[in-house]
Amino acid sequence: MSNINYNAPNIPRWKELCIAALSELEPGKVPERIAVARSAVLDQIEDNISRSSNHEQFRLRNALEALDVLRAIVQRKLAQREILQRVIG
Repeated sequence: MSNINYNAPNIPRWKELCIAALSELEPGKVPERIAVARSAVLDQIEDNISRSSNHEQFRLRNALEALDVLRAIVQRKLAQREILQRVIG
């Protein structure tokens, strides 16, 4: 997996990783990007559980939800591809 760095000092690393997962164009890389981003978001939640603002908590929850939706889409597409391969041969 290539490193993603937008060289934006105000963007947290977890957010960069989420953007990378959501914008990945190679289907084979998407699951790994999701896993890395999800781990970074969960680490951020764990590290700042008592001192993060409501706004930050909201952003982190939204990031997890977006990654979960992306994961469901990828899983559905993979299942569809497997069905097509069985049908077509």
